[in-house]
Amino acid sequence: VYYVTITNCYASGNATASSSGGSSCDAYGTAGGLVGCVDHVTITNCYALGDVSSSASGNEIRAYAGGIVGVSGGSETYYLNSYRYEKQIIKINGASKPSNTSGTECTLDQLNDMSFYTTSLGWDSTLWDLTNLDLKKGKYPVFLK
Repeated sequence: VYYVTITNCYASGNATASSSGGSSCDAYGTAGGLVGCVDHVTITNCYALGDVSSSASGNEIRAYAGGIVGVSGGSETYYLNSYRYEKQIIKINGASKPSNTSGTECTLDQLNDMSFYTTSLGWDSTLWDLTNLDLKKGKYPVFLK
């Protein structure tokens, strides 16, 4: 993802990437909770919940994994008021070692609390159904409009 702004979003699914060759960010094994590879991107008021894994094989092949973003290709990437789940599992080639630790950790209690979305993330409750949240049971915020 290049030269965009990502705002008021979340990702709950697991992300996996693998590579056996290539010489650019798009060809590497890059996985992130929201996005695998970014450059000149601003991510605001978002969170990622799912586990992330990446693998690569061969000489000089790279693998990247991170809670929000797997790898940032440039210095013009910003994470504003964005979160990653504290128990998110992040692995590269089977080892727990994220290449990108951007974002603030958050708890399941926070993610199940409507005030986290309206106060911490600044989401508009007229645009989102934030009632009866229970992420363990698959009850996530629902975009209404």
